[in-house]
Amino acid sequence: MNNIKKIILSGVLILFNSPVFAVHSPGSKVIEIIQKVNDYWQNHNSPDVSAFWDNAAYHTGNMEAYELIGNPKWLDYSTEWANHNHWTGATEPDTSKWVYKKYGEDQQHVLFGDWQICFQTYLDLYRIDPQPYKASRAREVMKFIAVHPAHDYWWWADALYMVMPVMTKMYRLTGDEMYLNKLYENVLYSDSIMLDKETGLYFRDAKYIYPMHKTTNGKKDFWARGDGWVLAGLAKVLQIMPRSYRHYDFFLHKYQRLAEAVAGLQQKEGYWTRSMMDPQQSPGPETSGTAFFTYGILWGINNGILNRQHYEPVIRRAWKYLTGTALQKNGEIGYVQPIGERAIPGQKVDAGSHANFGVGAFLLAACEYARYLGYQQKAPKRYVYGAFYKIRKDDIGWENDKGIYRVYGPALQRSGEKAYGVDVWVKNTPELVMNDRYWTDYKGNLLEDSLTKIGKKKEAKIIDDSTSFHINHGNGMDSYDVGPTLGCGAPALTDGKKIYYPYCYKNYQIIENGPTRFTVRLDFAPVTVKSNKNIIEHRIISLDKGSHFNSCTVWYDNVTDTTLYITAGVVLHDNSQVILGRDYVAYADPTDYKAEDKIFTAVIYPNTGITPAVFEDKDTEGKVISRHALCFYKGKPEEKTTYYFGSAWSEYDIHSLQEWKDCIEHFISENR
Repeated sequence: MNNIKKIILSGVLILFNSPVFAVHSPGSKVIEIIQKVNDYWQNHNSPDVSAFWDNAAYHTGNMEAYELIGNPKWLDYSTEWANHNHWTGATEPDTSKWVYKKYGEDQQHVLFGDWQICFQTYLDLYRIDPQPYKASRAREVMKFIAVHPAHDYWWWADALYMVMPVMTKMYRLTGDEMYLNKLYENVLYSDSIMLDKETGLYFRDAKYIYPMHKTTNGKKDFWARGDGWVLAGLAKVLQIMPRSYRHYDFFLHKYQRLAEAVAGLQQKEGYWTRSMMDPQQSPGPETSGTAFFTYGILWGINNGILNRQHYEPVIRRAWKYLTGTALQKNGEIGYVQPIGERAIPGQKVDAGSHANFGVGAFLLAACEYARYLGYQQKAPKRYVYGAFYKIRKDDIGWENDKGIYRVYGPALQRSGEKAYGVDVWVKNTPELVMNDRYWTDYKGNLLEDSLTKIGKKKEAKIIDDSTSFHINHGNGMDSYDVGPTLGCGAPALTDGKKIYYPYCYKNYQIIENGPTRFTVRLDFAPVTVKSNKNIIEHRIISLDKGSHFNSCTVWYDNVTDTTLYITAGVVLHDNSQVILGRDYVAYADPTDYKAEDKIFTAVIYPNTGITPAVFEDKDTEGKVISRHALCFYKGKPEEKTTYYFGSAWSEYDIHSLQEWKDCIEHFISENR
């Protein structure tokens, strides 16, 4: 029977992997179209062009196509473009010369949105390979905007596509809601000057407000590509903005209303005319606006935000136009209105009208249409992963190719168990194993309990030995003792005499989950420390592919006692192998698995003056209850402080304390 099963299975695998089957798989025809269009563009256009909006808009489509299909040549194309532009938009270094309140292509228009759309692609490339230089200029420019009191940055509709998604990508990068708050603030200004409250559509800018401006037939003049920018931009915003964000519904309702208004103005041939309410002003098809609308509506359908049945006829007609009229036999995309800001009567737009941003819009629409048909995205290899584990008392665990970490949650706190710090699971494989270890342990515990209840203790012990994540089954284990300590790298308040330990987190939000970075935000319940009531800790932790070290940004609300400051460190389980460096503390921790094993731990402050020390925490009777190697940092608790913590295992890639010391010092030199 086993042989028969193998034969059947082999036959099934052959069928599903055959070329015949592949041809007829969902969305395969669309994938062929995407490949044809994108290859044609890249074969006929050099990536060595400026980072201004039109080129950058193409790259938003190219990156979407890469994420869907995974063609490395497309990734290289955008990377070469970014390298050519030195990962910047406008390049003026002096912030006092930065301007934005009028159109400008010069290098001083750093704050002008048309020079910021490039950051969308740079930040996407950073996620794939997180090298600091890729995000450096984006961080500089967008942080300047986020903290600046001005809110009138986006005075033309195009900007809502150019910059809104950059704000949400910056939020994903940093975990800082100031980017979402600035996004909301800026959009309120945009709405005040461009949004038509009657229809939910956007005028291109204040020059086109009705009735000050009218079409040739006296109607409201809504420019298709302008509203296309807005709808596509809102779709991109909602992809990343967490549903828990306080203004999420504002953006959701805006998006849904705009989609409904757009759908009602589609021509029977499937396209939208340049002047959406007055087809006679600029008759005939236009591809860029149509493609952006198609993308925006399809994304909503694919993500359960727009009703599939209601919008299906709209999408069917639009796709027929895009592939039957706009797409040329050689892979060119035609009928793209040239660069401009309005529907111009008498302007020639035909099959020979091509533009980079038109190709970008087409790629966005085509990728969503492939997903609409059920095409399964070829996701890039995942190097990091994290999750909430209700099955294990609300743990949050995360890992990369170097190690595994976890923090403890509300369920554990309710149990009365005291475990404050960051736990370390060691591993000796680059593969992601944490999730499997959690679930294997959980299922093993259920079986173990059932066997114990019927008196089969021997069998229960066998199950425990074969499933527990506290035992090395060949890929690592949890052998690190945390308990009521800081573990590896948890922060705490101190007055230099006592550690005021945090407890378990209260709320969490996973901001980013691969493929190359995991980021989680933790917020803690109010506590009383000395004379301070209602102190609330906030923590953002990130772990990148290939790194032994987590980034941790911490700050506190409601600290008024000036004697309190921040410390972070590692628990000591013996009296040997501690290093107190100028910028760090490090330790070779004996595991509870076998004597020759070592878990190497460290806390690092590469850019901040610290005082390293071994600290003994004592009870009221003077008995030592824990020992730590601590980094005392006398910054203000209410200000955000970033440090790093991490680990390695002697059974993997770090074999001695000297190697660990070398690894730490190399990391410091790279991040100083």
